[in-house]
Amino acid sequence: MASIVGSVGARRAADRFANWVERSPLSPRRHRVAVGLLGALVAGVGAIAWHAFREGAWNSVGVAVLFGALMVLGVAASYLLCLGPLRLLRPAARD
Repeated sequence: MASIVGSVGARRAADRFANWVERSPLSPRRHRVAVGLLGALVAGVGAIAWHAFREGAWNSVGVAVLFGALMVLGVAASYLLCLGPLRLLRPAARD
């Protein structure tokens, strides 16, 4: 398995990503709440789009927004309630 990781260059890409996460001012570690809310918003919009493709166009824009808002609230609450207590994303290193 280690030889496969080395041959496709995944280790180098992972090391570059980890380096970026440690140093970048846009790092998810520096903006943990914003990243969670952005992820929740993407999930809500994705749920609205998936439902529209799967079930057909929405009858009402208000219902679509309500459906998306419920998804956003659920994802954001899960993220925010689990992030701190479980230490899923450690804070950025202090300079």
